[in-house]
Amino acid sequence: AEVALLYPKNGMSFLIDPELPRQFQTISLRAEVTPLVPELVWYVDGREYARVPYPYETRWKLAEGTHSIQARFPNAHVISPPVTVTVMPY
Repeated sequence: AEVALLYPKNGMSFLIDPELPRQFQTISLRAEVTPLVPELVWYVDGREYARVPYPYETRWKLAEGTHSIQARFPNAHVISPPVTVTVMPY
C-alpha cells in the first residue's frame, strides 16, 4: 500500500496576493493511492485537515509560513512522506 503526493511538490513556494481576497487563495492537495481506499486523510502541520473520498482531492487555504503536508489511510499506518511548502507575503 502506498500514498504519493502529486501536488504540491516538496519545496514549492507560494505568494499571498494582496489584491485577492484571502478566501480565494488556495492550492489543490492531490494524491495517488494504491490500492484505492474509501477515503484519505490529509494532514497539515501534523493536524488532521480533511477527510476526502476518491479522487482524494481537497483545497487548502494559503497561510503564511512553512508548512508540512501529508496524507494517510484512515485505518492503517500507510502515510505519505512529508512535503514542505513555504507561503510568503507578497
